[in-house]
Amino acid sequence: MNQTARTTWLALLQAVFPAFEGRVFAFGDSCVAAVHYADFYEGMQDFDFAVLREDYEALIARLIPLCEREGLTLDADATVNGIVVPKPYVRVGKAACPDVWLRIFPLDAIPVQVTLRFKLFKESAALMERYRTMEEGDNFAGLPALASEMVELGRYNGLQEGLVARLCGFSKSGRMGEKTIFQRTIEVTDLFPVRELPFAGVRIPVAQKVSNWTLEMTPERERAIKIIQQESLVALQEVDRVCKKLGITYFLVGGSMLGALRHGGFIPWDDDTDVGMLRHDYDRFVREAPAHLAPGYFVQLPETDPHIHFVYARLRKEGYDYITAYNEDKDFNKGIWVDVFPFDASPKVRVLQKVQRRVANVMARASMALMRRREYVQHDVALDAPLPAEDARYLRRFAAMARLFPVSLTRWGYHRAARACNWIYGGKPDAMYASFIPSYTTISANEVDPVRRIAYEGTPLDIPAGAEAFLVRQYGDYEKLPCVHERYAEHGFKYLQDADGARIGR
Repeated sequence: MNQTARTTWLALLQAVFPAFEGRVFAFGDSCVAAVHYADFYEGMQDFDFAVLREDYEALIARLIPLCEREGLTLDADATVNGIVVPKPYVRVGKAACPDVWLRIFPLDAIPVQVTLRFKLFKESAALMERYRTMEEGDNFAGLPALASEMVELGRYNGLQEGLVARLCGFSKSGRMGEKTIFQRTIEVTDLFPVRELPFAGVRIPVAQKVSNWTLEMTPERERAIKIIQQESLVALQEVDRVCKKLGITYFLVGGSMLGALRHGGFIPWDDDTDVGMLRHDYDRFVREAPAHLAPGYFVQLPETDPHIHFVYARLRKEGYDYITAYNEDKDFNKGIWVDVFPFDASPKVRVLQKVQRRVANVMARASMALMRRREYVQHDVALDAPLPAEDARYLRRFAAMARLFPVSLTRWGYHRAARACNWIYGGKPDAMYASFIPSYTTISANEVDPVRRIAYEGTPLDIPAGAEAFLVRQYGDYEKLPCVHERYAEHGFKYLQDADGARIGR
């Protein structure tokens, strides 16, 4: 970011700040910058704020005379064929810096039903992509039609209160994913009163709680992570004990392996643990370990718990419940867990390797996503909340399709694809193994065997012999710490709940 952009943004902020009146708050990159850096940060691209739709028109009315007085450019409307049409968001800039804008987005109410949120986000993404095309080509001929469709996105403003969503100004890709539910929405009660945080020598308005947009490491969250890591370490010790007793080879993978080598234990901001096993050891573990686990532990599988959505095993520990935005209303054990991922033999031929990877990964993700969608829609249909007729019909159709589609078929497809080459290559000294979930990662037989012991928070645990090579393939320069605002775990965490019902970390 060049100095001109920094200076211009700050000047724009100071000029328009009187119009905010405590109803506007930092959004997107601006929120991240204020919470984590108190300044502009490397890679920051936009300087954005947001306001509830109910306050949006009043804000523009205050900005008009202010911008005229300060000599600023206010970009809120377009004139198409003599008709003034409002744009999806308002921009304030300086004529001398035509590429630097302070943007303010309106936030609209969204439905309580998760299924309909996806529908609304999809509609919004398509409309915003059309708007970007117009803006980049400086051709707003289609804006009147688009503006009328944008109005339809606010159909829940009069129906639902309490939830608002970012329905404009998505990421550059224009794609919205499942995490949108957790990271792009917020309850109104979490917004106000806004607080002012120091930012580049001034102060910037920020919502009371920003955990749905960026992770703010509050004392409550720090306490929750400490408890999770303490409980997880005990669970890892139990995995190690049982595996040694049964002669099963396991090894830390993913963030747990990364933490072992880079931090000597947990990544400070991480809140889950991962272990891997070659398929024959994995099968033995899920079959034999339950009889040897200490009281308070159990292996959770799709075969034993029909309400879970994942296709691999988890070792659960009784005591604390790890509550997320997804599982809060779900009927399965939510104890702190250790993920147990199977590694299967991969073909030598690159083309076949890609086919196996693609099929197994697609089937696994489809199985998990379809299971979640089925639960979402069943819950959504049962909700007694007002709906526009069009969305009510959509919800009924979606519910019917969700019930008809056999999730078990995709789960079966994943296991067939993942296991397909074990009988050919499994056990050979030059074999390559792959884990297809949560991300595709390969490891060679000589990198696994023999495993080696390493101190993990002072506890000896196993990692692959070639752990460093494995981490390079998965993370690149794994020794380099991520940016401050990227130091968070993406599990939709809301709070811990102990056996007495007390909540920690919300």
